[in-house]
Amino acid sequence: MDNREAGSYDPDINNHPPACTCAECTKRRLGEKRSIWSTLGSRLSFDRTKKPPSPPLEQPTITKDKNRALGWILPAVLVFSFAFIGLGISIFVHTFIPLYLLLGFSLIFSVERWFYYLTRKYRYVGRLYRLSLNLAILCLLGLAIWSGVKLFSQQYFSSPLIGSLIFLAELTLFAWMWRVVSRNSWRWPSMKLTVFVSLVIVIVLAFAGVSPLSTYKDAIISGMSDLLSSINDEDQSTSGSGEQEEEEISSDIVLTYDSYVNEDIGFSINYPKDWRVSEDIALDGGERYKVSFNGSLNGDNNEIIICAYADSYAVWCNIFNTTTIADERVIEDGYINGTRYSQFHRDRYGEETQMYLFDCEEGAFLITWSFPSAGISGDAIDSCIKDMFESFSIDLSLITGTSSISSSGEYGNCFLGLVKTPDGVYQGNGCYGEFIVLINNEEAVNPTYAELIGFLSRDRTDGFPYQYVPPVIRFYYGDAEDRIDLTRIQQIIDGTLHPEAPMICADFAERLHNNAELAGIRCGYINLDMTGYTDPNDLGIPSDSGHACNVFETTDRGIIYIDCTGTSNDYGPTNKDRVVEIQVGQQYNPEFLFPSEGWYTPSGQMGVVTDMFVIWDGDWR
Repeated sequence: MDNREAGSYDPDINNHPPACTCAECTKRRLGEKRSIWSTLGSRLSFDRTKKPPSPPLEQPTITKDKNRALGWILPAVLVFSFAFIGLGISIFVHTFIPLYLLLGFSLIFSVERWFYYLTRKYRYVGRLYRLSLNLAILCLLGLAIWSGVKLFSQQYFSSPLIGSLIFLAELTLFAWMWRVVSRNSWRWPSMKLTVFVSLVIVIVLAFAGVSPLSTYKDAIISGMSDLLSSINDEDQSTSGSGEQEEEEISSDIVLTYDSYVNEDIGFSINYPKDWRVSEDIALDGGERYKVSFNGSLNGDNNEIIICAYADSYAVWCNIFNTTTIADERVIEDGYINGTRYSQFHRDRYGEETQMYLFDCEEGAFLITWSFPSAGISGDAIDSCIKDMFESFSIDLSLITGTSSISSSGEYGNCFLGLVKTPDGVYQGNGCYGEFIVLINNEEAVNPTYAELIGFLSRDRTDGFPYQYVPPVIRFYYGDAEDRIDLTRIQQIIDGTLHPEAPMICADFAERLHNNAELAGIRCGYINLDMTGYTDPNDLGIPSDSGHACNVFETTDRGIIYIDCTGTSNDYGPTNKDRVVEIQVGQQYNPEFLFPSEGWYTPSGQMGVVTDMFVIWDGDWR
């Protein structure tokens, strides 16, 4: 038992129990409480006369630079990786669609993941980003529709599995893009505005003649016209018999023709039989020649006037289009036998006139047919005028003293053609023009095999070196024929000018074709779709590049395929013309036609032929 009094001193105070009430323990506990409150008070109080301590200077570090660099490295790695993967898939499936899909996804994902703050911080960057999203999803929608049509019509890929996988990838990417566009829907411009402006731009370019939009426009208009015509034909077939009889009386014209010939100017044309011919007609300004035909049709007087003008077709089109006569207007443009024309109509004082203005290169040729307004229909007159023009012939050199290639591509015994494939007009590298131009000879014939060998041994097209030029898609206005320098082609035909040196296979095939035709040997041009080219000379030629060569139909050995493309080095014999067997789905293995010292072309280097398009004369207008 502890007998110590309260408050007594015990030197061994550390042995006292916690609840001890002695003086030393009590003093110690009170001292601890004072020290806690004094420390807290000293921390809460401060001297207002003293300035707060300055923060320590920030020491330069590379932490922020590292973070900034990482912010660019990660997106770059992602984009490069997806682009590399897409390129590999594209090479495997022979289309660049996977590359475009993966590259587009990686770019948009990088912006959404790492650079979204920039699109919010900078207003114009955000607007540009939204416009890019709108255009991207519209292009993706068009691609998905096109792929779906091709896939379900078995025209997409040779392997339905690959086509289906790519189509599903397009749909998946479209769904993801839709979410991204929805997330950015608060930005300007809106999707409606983008679609409206895009449609306006496309329509303006299409009607301005920018290819290929103008081609699509013409195809759509032609299809709609055919549809409306079929609907009208059905409506007319269901109409009453009385209306049918009235239509037959007013529109059906059965004419027989006589031939009018003027040997002095090399002019001839068919005209309605028994009509009166008048040649002694005063010439107005710009007229070179004028003749008229007068006769009766369905009891009404009709008159046909034919004029040859000195001024160009464009000048007279402008005159008719800007005429002060309100009821004289253009109603149709087109081609007859490759000759461009514009049709005008005039209706005044109870008389109608159908006018056809034809482009004759050096001038214009006009056929007018005047008839009473209550007489036959204009459609019947149109048919008769077109029949007459098909018999038309004139040698303008006898009038002007000069001769040149007409807009129809004809010059002497030669006529021109362009290589028009389902993918469009085949472009060249300027040997004969912007496009591959085929010069055809009406008097060219199929040779014997010996004649073909003799021609090839003399021809030097194969002696030019091959120079690979990556293909470039060029847009152009109007018709491709209008971009050909006809004067230069005429000089080449006359032998006063040589074409430019060929560079790629298309140029070599173009030159051999034209040389053969001018030599009187009929020759064809072949465009090949190929895959699996190994590019042994490391020229950068893609594995799915096409190829061009020529075809001859010999009278004793049948079809002979010739490849005259030169080499990029001194490889091969002196004459590098090669003969080859072409079959779709088989290897393209040409062999030298004139081997020397054992030269030959190794097998398997040119790839597999996937499609073949043969053009003998080409198309012109």
